Amino acid sequence: MAWWISLLLLSMAALLWKTSCDSTDDVIALLERILATTLMLVVVLVSRNLLLETAVLIAAVQLPGVPRRPR
Repeated sequence: MAWWISLLLLSMAALLWKTSCDSTDDVIALLERILATTLMLVVVLVSRNLLLETAVLIAAVQLPGVPRRPR
């Protein structure tokens, strides 16, 4: 995938995410966030861009851990 297509899809995802934050309807906001997430996944998984894959991996490692429940 060309770099400009990746950039276009990422900007569309950012625009969808921003409009979902401004939306008053919860269902439409959820749909826009799902579409934005799907666009992000397409760019990261299909484009094979090492820089994006590394950034996503670092973001995933930075997520906080969940403590285990006692049995």
